Amino acid sequence: MNYTTKAIIIQKTDWKESSAIVQCFSLDLGFISFIAHGLKQANNPNQDAIQLYNELELKLTKGANAELYVLQNCFVVNRYSQNSSFKQLVCLSAAIELLRNIYISDEEINNVYNYTKRFFLFSKTIESLYLVYFARFSINLLRIINPHITSIPCDYCQSEKNQIVAFDENDRAACNLCSKDIIHADTIEMLDSTLSFILYYPNSFWSMIENLQENELFINHFKRLLNKLFVVHYNKPIKLKALDLYY
Repeated sequence: MNYTTKAIIIQKTDWKESSAIVQCFSLDLGFISFIAHGLKQANNPNQDAIQLYNELELKLTKGANAELYVLQNCFVVNRYSQNSSFKQLVCLSAAIELLRNIYISDEEINNVYNYTKRFFLFSKTIESLYLVYFARFSINLLRIINPHITSIPCDYCQSEKNQIVAFDENDRAACNLCSKDIIHADTIEMLDSTLSFILYYPNSFWSMIENLQENELFINHFKRLLNKLFVVHYNKPIKLKALDLYY
Protein backbone atom coordinates (compact mmCIF):
# COMPACT_ATOMS: atom_id res chain seq x y z
CA MET A 1 0.00 0.00 0.00
CA ASN A 2 1.28 3.48 -0.89
CA TYR A 3 1.27 6.52 1.37
CA THR A 4 2.16 10.19 0.86
CA THR A 5 2.63 12.41 3.90
CA LYS A 6 4.71 15.25 5.27
CA ALA A 7 7.00 14.45 8.19
CA ILE A 8 9.75 15.89 10.40
CA ILE A 9 12.84 13.70 10.68
CA ILE A 10 13.72 13.02 14.33
CA GLN A 11 16.21 10.13 14.26
CA LYS A 12 18.31 8.15 11.82
CA THR A 13 19.93 4.79 12.63
CA ASP A 14 22.32 2.84 10.41
CA TRP A 15 20.86 -0.47 9.23
CA LYS A 16 22.81 -3.18 7.45
CA GLU A 17 25.68 -2.09 5.23
CA SER A 18 24.18 0.73 3.24
CA SER A 19 20.72 1.54 4.58
CA ALA A 20 19.10 3.34 7.50
CA ILE A 21 15.98 3.17 9.63
CA VAL A 22 14.51 6.64 9.96
CA GLN A 23 12.07 7.82 12.61
CA CYS A 24 9.80 10.78 11.96
CA PHE A 25 6.71 12.59 13.19
CA SER A 26 4.23 12.73 10.33
CA LEU A 27 1.18 14.83 9.50
CA ASP A 28 -1.15 11.90 8.84
CA LEU A 29 0.33 8.93 10.70
CA GLY A 30 1.97 10.37 13.83
CA PHE A 31 5.25 8.72 14.84
CA ILE A 32 6.42 6.20 12.26
CA SER A 33 9.65 4.55 11.13
CA PHE A 34 10.70 3.73 7.59
CA ILE A 35 13.59 2.00 5.86
CA ALA A 36 15.69 4.11 3.51
CA HIS A 37 17.44 1.54 1.36
CA GLY A 38 20.92 2.48 0.17
CA LEU A 39 20.88 5.79 2.05
CA LYS A 40 24.58 5.54 2.98
CA GLN A 41 25.67 5.07 -0.62
CA ALA A 42 27.53 8.12 -1.92
CA ASN A 43 25.24 8.60 -4.92
CA ASN A 44 21.94 8.26 -3.01
CA PRO A 45 19.79 11.33 -3.86
CA ASN A 46 18.04 11.26 -0.46
CA GLN A 47 21.18 11.71 1.67
CA ASP A 48 20.91 15.49 1.80
CA ALA A 49 17.16 15.43 2.46
CA ILE A 50 17.07 12.93 5.31
CA GLN A 51 18.71 15.05 7.99
CA LEU A 52 17.63 15.78 11.56
CA TYR A 53 14.67 18.19 11.80
CA ASN A 54 14.17 18.47 8.06
CA GLU A 55 10.52 18.43 7.03
CA LEU A 56 9.99 16.21 4.01
CA GLU A 57 7.23 15.08 1.75
CA LEU A 58 7.52 11.32 1.82
CA LYS A 59 6.29 8.69 -0.57
CA LEU A 60 6.18 5.40 1.32
CA THR A 61 5.01 1.88 0.78
CA LYS A 62 4.13 -0.83 3.27
CA GLY A 63 3.31 -4.47 2.81
CA ALA A 64 0.28 -6.03 4.45
CA ASN A 65 2.34 -7.81 7.14
CA ALA A 66 5.32 -5.45 7.28
CA GLU A 67 6.29 -3.65 10.49
CA LEU A 68 8.09 -0.77 8.80
CA TYR A 69 7.32 1.53 5.90
CA VAL A 70 9.78 1.66 3.01
CA LEU A 71 10.84 4.95 1.43
CA GLN A 72 10.21 5.32 -2.28
CA ASN A 73 11.29 8.95 -2.65
CA CYS A 74 11.15 12.29 -0.86
CA PHE A 75 11.82 16.01 -1.21
CA VAL A 76 12.58 18.76 1.30
CA VAL A 77 9.80 21.09 2.45
CA ASN A 78 11.72 22.91 5.21
CA ARG A 79 15.14 22.71 6.86
CA TYR A 80 14.44 23.73 10.45
CA SER A 81 17.91 23.12 11.88
CA GLN A 82 19.84 24.88 9.11
CA ASN A 83 21.88 27.81 10.51
CA SER A 84 20.27 27.35 13.93
CA SER A 85 22.05 28.20 17.17
CA PHE A 86 22.77 25.59 19.83
CA LYS A 87 19.92 26.84 22.03
CA GLN A 88 17.51 26.71 19.11
CA LEU A 89 18.49 23.08 18.47
CA VAL A 90 18.02 22.26 22.15
CA CYS A 91 14.45 23.58 22.00
CA LEU A 92 13.69 21.63 18.80
CA SER A 93 14.98 18.48 20.47
CA ALA A 94 12.92 19.20 23.60
CA ALA A 95 9.80 19.69 21.46
CA ILE A 96 10.23 16.19 20.00
CA GLU A 97 10.80 14.77 23.50
CA LEU A 98 7.57 16.41 24.62
CA LEU A 99 5.64 14.91 21.71
CA ARG A 100 6.99 11.46 22.54
CA ASN A 101 5.60 11.74 26.06
CA ILE A 102 2.00 12.54 25.20
CA TYR A 103 -0.75 10.41 23.75
CA ILE A 104 -1.94 11.90 20.46
CA SER A 105 -5.20 10.53 19.12
CA ASP A 106 -5.79 10.10 15.39
CA GLU A 107 -8.16 13.08 15.49
CA GLU A 108 -5.51 15.32 17.04
CA ILE A 109 -2.48 14.38 14.89
CA ASN A 110 -3.05 17.05 12.22
CA ASN A 111 -3.50 19.89 14.74
CA VAL A 112 -0.51 18.79 16.80
CA TYR A 113 1.68 18.43 13.71
CA ASN A 114 0.70 21.82 12.32
CA TYR A 115 1.24 23.58 15.63
CA THR A 116 4.64 21.92 16.00
CA LYS A 117 5.53 23.01 12.47
CA ARG A 118 4.54 26.59 13.30
CA PHE A 119 6.87 26.53 16.30
CA PHE A 120 9.73 25.07 14.24
CA LEU A 121 9.24 27.76 11.58
CA PHE A 122 9.02 30.51 14.18
CA SER A 123 12.15 29.30 15.98
CA LYS A 124 14.18 30.15 12.86
CA THR A 125 13.15 33.81 13.11
CA ILE A 126 14.07 34.57 16.74
CA GLU A 127 17.40 35.48 18.31
CA SER A 128 16.67 35.31 22.03
CA LEU A 129 14.19 34.05 24.65
CA TYR A 130 14.19 30.62 23.01
CA LEU A 131 13.07 28.88 26.18
CA VAL A 132 10.30 31.41 26.85
CA TYR A 133 8.87 30.66 23.42
CA PHE A 134 9.37 26.93 23.97
CA ALA A 135 7.50 27.09 27.29
CA ARG A 136 4.62 28.86 25.58
CA PHE A 137 4.65 26.26 22.79
CA SER A 138 4.64 23.40 25.32
CA ILE A 139 1.70 24.69 27.32
CA ASN A 140 -0.32 25.61 24.22
CA LEU A 141 0.42 22.21 22.69
CA LEU A 142 -0.91 20.49 25.80
CA ARG A 143 -3.98 22.75 25.64
CA ILE A 144 -4.71 21.45 22.12
CA ILE A 145 -4.96 17.95 23.57
CA ASN A 146 -6.54 18.91 26.89
CA PRO A 147 -8.11 22.39 27.24
CA HIS A 148 -8.03 22.01 31.04
CA ILE A 149 -4.33 21.17 31.23
CA THR A 150 -3.46 24.30 33.21
CA SER A 151 -5.87 23.39 36.01
CA ILE A 152 -3.49 22.44 38.80
CA PRO A 153 -4.91 21.69 42.26
CA CYS A 154 -3.27 23.37 45.20
CA ASP A 155 -1.54 20.70 47.26
CA TYR A 156 -2.45 22.56 50.44
CA CYS A 157 -6.18 23.27 50.01
CA GLN A 158 -6.88 20.95 47.01
CA SER A 159 -8.73 23.73 45.17
CA GLU A 160 -8.36 24.07 41.40
CA LYS A 161 -10.02 27.48 41.29
CA ASN A 162 -7.05 29.59 42.33
CA GLN A 163 -3.82 30.29 40.49
CA ILE A 164 -0.70 28.39 41.50
CA VAL A 165 1.90 30.93 42.58
CA ALA A 166 4.58 28.91 44.41
CA PHE A 167 6.27 25.55 44.93
CA ASP A 168 7.70 24.20 48.17
CA GLU A 169 10.88 22.12 48.51
CA ASN A 170 8.88 18.94 47.82
CA ASP A 171 7.40 20.42 44.62
CA ARG A 172 4.01 20.79 46.22
CA ALA A 173 2.04 23.55 44.50
CA ALA A 174 0.61 26.42 46.55
CA CYS A 175 -2.21 28.67 45.37
CA ASN A 176 -2.34 32.43 45.83
CA LEU A 177 -4.39 32.05 49.02
CA CYS A 178 -2.40 29.30 50.70
CA SER A 179 0.95 30.88 49.83
CA LYS A 180 0.12 33.84 52.08
CA ASP A 181 0.29 31.56 55.09
CA ILE A 182 3.65 30.06 54.14
CA ILE A 183 5.31 32.96 52.33
CA HIS A 184 7.92 33.44 55.05
CA ALA A 185 8.91 29.78 55.12
CA ASP A 186 12.42 29.05 53.87
CA THR A 187 11.15 26.17 51.75
CA ILE A 188 8.78 28.15 49.51
CA GLU A 189 9.66 29.61 46.10
CA MET A 190 7.35 32.02 44.33
CA LEU A 191 6.66 30.97 40.74
CA ASP A 192 8.78 32.83 38.19
CA SER A 193 6.77 35.83 36.96
CA THR A 194 7.40 35.15 33.27
CA LEU A 195 6.26 31.53 33.62
CA SER A 196 3.17 32.61 35.56
CA PHE A 197 2.31 35.04 32.77
CA ILE A 198 2.67 32.34 30.09
CA LEU A 199 0.52 29.95 32.11
CA TYR A 200 -2.34 32.24 33.11
CA TYR A 201 -2.40 35.11 30.58
CA PRO A 202 -1.85 33.49 27.17
CA ASN A 203 -3.88 36.07 25.25
CA SER A 204 -1.60 38.89 26.40
CA PHE A 205 1.68 37.17 25.55
CA TRP A 206 2.62 39.18 22.47
CA SER A 207 1.75 42.53 24.00
CA MET A 208 4.03 41.80 26.96
CA ILE A 209 6.89 39.99 25.23
CA GLU A 210 9.38 42.84 25.81
CA ASN A 211 8.85 42.53 29.56
CA LEU A 212 9.40 38.77 29.77
CA GLN A 213 12.73 37.40 30.96
CA GLU A 214 14.62 34.14 30.69
CA ASN A 215 17.09 32.92 33.31
CA GLU A 216 18.03 29.83 35.31
CA LEU A 217 15.14 30.37 37.72
CA PHE A 218 12.73 30.38 34.80
CA ILE A 219 14.03 27.09 33.38
CA ASN A 220 14.05 25.49 36.83
CA HIS A 221 10.45 26.49 37.48
CA PHE A 222 9.37 25.51 33.97
CA LYS A 223 10.75 21.99 34.45
CA ARG A 224 8.95 21.68 37.78
CA LEU A 225 5.70 23.06 36.39
CA LEU A 226 5.76 20.79 33.35
CA ASN A 227 6.40 17.79 35.58
CA LYS A 228 3.50 18.85 37.81
CA LEU A 229 1.17 19.11 34.81
CA PHE A 230 2.11 15.59 33.71
CA VAL A 231 1.74 14.10 37.18
CA VAL A 232 -1.70 15.69 37.62
CA HIS A 233 -3.12 15.09 34.14
CA TYR A 234 -1.18 12.09 32.79
CA ASN A 235 -0.31 10.34 36.06
CA LYS A 236 3.38 10.20 35.19
CA PRO A 237 6.42 12.45 35.66
CA ILE A 238 8.33 14.00 32.78
CA LYS A 239 11.91 15.16 32.36
CA LEU A 240 12.99 16.70 29.07
CA LYS A 241 16.66 15.73 28.93
CA ALA A 242 17.44 18.21 26.17
CA LEU A 243 16.72 21.12 28.50
CA ASP A 244 19.63 20.11 30.74
CA LEU A 245 21.89 21.41 27.96
CA TYR A 246 20.27 24.83 27.76
CA TYR A 247 22.27 26.50 30.55
